[in-house]
Amino acid sequence: MARTSAAVRAVIKGISGRRRTEDARAGEERLRSTLDRLLEGFQCIGFDWRYMYVNEAVARHGRRTKEELLGRTMMEMYPGIQDTDMFAYLKRCMEERIPHRMENEFTYPDGTKAWFELRIEPAPGGISILSLDISERRQAEEALRKLSSAVEQSAESVVITDRDGIIEYVNPAFERLAGYAKQEVIGKTPRILKSGKHGDEFYRALWETILSGQVYQAEFINKKKDGELYDEERVIAALRDRQGNITHFVATGRDITERKRAEEALREAREELEGKVERQLLRRNPYGLTFRELTILYLVAAGKSDKEIGTELDISPLTAQKHISNILAKMGAASRTEASVRAVREGLLD
Repeated sequence: MARTSAAVRAVIKGISGRRRTEDARAGEERLRSTLDRLLEGFQCIGFDWRYMYVNEAVARHGRRTKEELLGRTMMEMYPGIQDTDMFAYLKRCMEERIPHRMENEFTYPDGTKAWFELRIEPAPGGISILSLDISERRQAEEALRKLSSAVEQSAESVVITDRDGIIEYVNPAFERLAGYAKQEVIGKTPRILKSGKHGDEFYRALWETILSGQVYQAEFINKKKDGELYDEERVIAALRDRQGNITHFVATGRDITERKRAEEALREAREELEGKVERQLLRRNPYGLTFRELTILYLVAAGKSDKEIGTELDISPLTAQKHISNILAKMGAASRTEASVRAVREGLLD
């Protein structure tokens, strides 16, 4: 009976041992399968710098196959790697048995580059490395850095608000233009620039445009911190997230004060000159035609159409037609031809 019990125990022990082995193998296979599905690379490097294990992501990141890597050394697969900062950190972790975390730029044999975030840990027989390709993130960060630098150095003012219109950012050009320091406007709204020169309809059109997803562009008369008014050509657009929800508003502006002043001075000078010419012409102009009407009469006599007259004088064909109707009424002429003939005969166009 004792012998039978001992035999049974041996059989049970053998079965248990096989089950433990089978369970361990199954667990290892599940672990390998899980590791191969990771987006992150996972690899184990021995003290002799040979690849003891790599998952699919490591092979993909390294532009190799798992079969090419396993059993080979890092130096064989990537000549010159021992001269890099990354290898120095790997070596330190290997020798001192300390963990390390770093971001590293890796250059492939063909010259292309990629950035990886590495987590290095001591492991039995060597080290383990968990790696994530962060090239896209680094490229986005670099693009954002360049964009931020460009915005900071831009000659145009830039204002960014949240979706409620609260100012979150202004660039130096805005500070110079409006006279406010950045800290004076953060947390406030662009209403601090209102001059009272625009009515409710102006701002209603602004909001309707940008909330509909369109870009709004208009000339604003704004007020500086010291109360001085200035003219600004401003473009405003809404920023949306992937779901289409508005997250921010961005406004860029250009100071056009000097241009507007020059245009106003030119308009006044033109009106003054036209007034002087009209007064001179009235002395020999029995019909009381204005300078603009005499100009249009000259173009009519030259055979120009309403559209051609509008193009030359920067007015609409309809406006040109209205001027011609006034001319005919003042001259008592029945047609454009009659008005032209009389104007030439009477010396009005000399």
